[in-house]
Amino acid sequence: MKILAIDFAILFMALLVVSASPATGKAEQYTFQVIFTSDLASDEIDAGDYDAAIKILEGKARDADSKYVDDELATLCGLYVLTKQLVVAHNTCDTAVASDRSYAAYNNRGVLRVHLKNVKGALDDFTHVRVPPEKRQLYIQELIRLDARLVANANYAECVRYAENRTDRDPNEALSERTKGAEVEEIIR
Repeated sequence: MKILAIDFAILFMALLVVSASPATGKAEQYTFQVIFTSDLASDEIDAGDYDAAIKILEGKARDADSKYVDDELATLCGLYVLTKQLVVAHNTCDTAVASDRSYAAYNNRGVLRVHLKNVKGALDDFTHVRVPPEKRQLYIQELIRLDARLVANANYAECVRYAENRTDRDPNEALSERTKGAEVEEIIR
């Protein structure tokens, strides 16, 4: 599922479910998300063909001439965790964090650590990445400001308001009936 374009890389997320039997004795399930930031194997990831995506990304990571493999390593880490290849994920995730220190690398290693029952390590990784509650609203505003499609939505809404309130407009320029009413209200909200 495509979420947000960041530095020309596509951000994907996949959900993982971890089952545990806490002290209460009943089984509980916990859902974690790994993040895919490389657009190199995005078609394969979208199609759910994780093995093909892994082969593509492993080839890129092994390419001695390749200078930019950080996104690929973080994505490989997430794919290995998703496909439960935890031994190879361990080295890949550590390498991704050491070389890139990206939020995706830390997050994916945190999910791996949950699978390995290293809760303290997972919490350390998630703490490194998470947005503290007191800064969440500012962070969300910054995301909206930086995302071109969200900015265009806000600009569209402002343009609709501007067009509706202009006193100097040509009657031929008026918004069509199709864009007025509920559709315009939905855009402005």
